[in-house]
Formats: sequence, structure tokens, C-alpha cells
Amino acid sequence: MRTKLQPYLSLALLALHVPVFAQVCDPDVQRTAASYNFTIMHDDLVKDNRTGLIWTRCVSGETWRGDRCLSTSDDPDHGEYTWKEALEYAAASQRGGYTDWRLPNIKELNSIVEYACYGPALDQTIFDFSTLVFSSTGARQKEDKYGYVLGIYFHEGDWNTMKRTRHSHVLLVREAE
Repeated sequence: MRTKLQPYLSLALLALHVPVFAQVCDPDVQRTAASYNFTIMHDDLVKDNRTGLIWTRCVSGETWRGDRCLSTSDDPDHGEYTWKEALEYAAASQRGGYTDWRLPNIKELNSIVEYACYGPALDQTIFDFSTLVFSSTGARQKEDKYGYVLGIYFHEGDWNTMKRTRHSHVLLVREAE
């Protein structure tokens, strides 16, 4: 016999089976970008002590609040730009009071990937995002040798080739003084 509550009970039971995704790190793999390699300058900026580079802790459209990145309500594009717009965004940024921000090249971007982890492939005490991020490094494709750039999908830490017209997030970097 079916009751009026049965559909609600089914939904409640289904909700209990929804997987919760969390970062997974392999303790047997040496850390490649662990928190001890970084110095937090202030909430939104961090210095990589190995490379001397200063990074924003969050991608475009987000800012560090408390212990994570949160969306900024004043960004109409939600932090996603074409590659050309990303270059302009970096050049115009004044985060942390600095005006010399730029897009990282693929080698610099790769230096913050934590290869011992995925979901995201970052040290979450330092960075808090898992999106695809542009680099300044161009990529050649057979069909169009100038229309592509390299980026990293930080959920897995994989390199990606993407069209410059694609919308993606931006992570800013600058040289330390």
C-alpha cells in the first residue's frame, strides 16, 4: 500500500546516497607544492618561497575570506574571460595594492600543482579553486597555430590546450621585489 509520504521518504533516502566530493591526497607520493613552501602575505596573496613569485590565492571573480575563496558580487563576468580579456584583466588589476600583475606562463602555473592530490590538485590551505585556468603560453594546433593557449585544470592538475576565445578563470602572478 502506497502512502502520501512515500515519495518524500524516497527523496530523503536518495539524498543520503549523494556522494560528497572531497580532496584526495596520496600519502605515499611526495608533496610537490605543500603549504610549507608558501608564505601567506595577507589574506588574498601568497609568496612561493621556491620561485619567489607572488600569487593571488583565488581565481578571478573570487576573493579569500576566512579560510576559503568566495565569489565577489561586483564581477559581472563571474571571473571568466577570453584570453585577450584575461590579459587586460591582469594588466588592470590592483589586488593587494600592486599594479604589475600578469598571467603566469605554463611552467609557473605548473609549479603550484600539488601532484600528490586531486579534487583539487592544490594545497587547500594556500589555494581554493579547482577550475581551468589560463596561462600566457601559446600552443600550436595543426588547424590554427596561433589561436590556442595552454592552461591547467586544477581539479586533476592536467594541462589543457584551449582556444583563446574560450572563457576561463584567471590566476594572477607577479615577481616579488
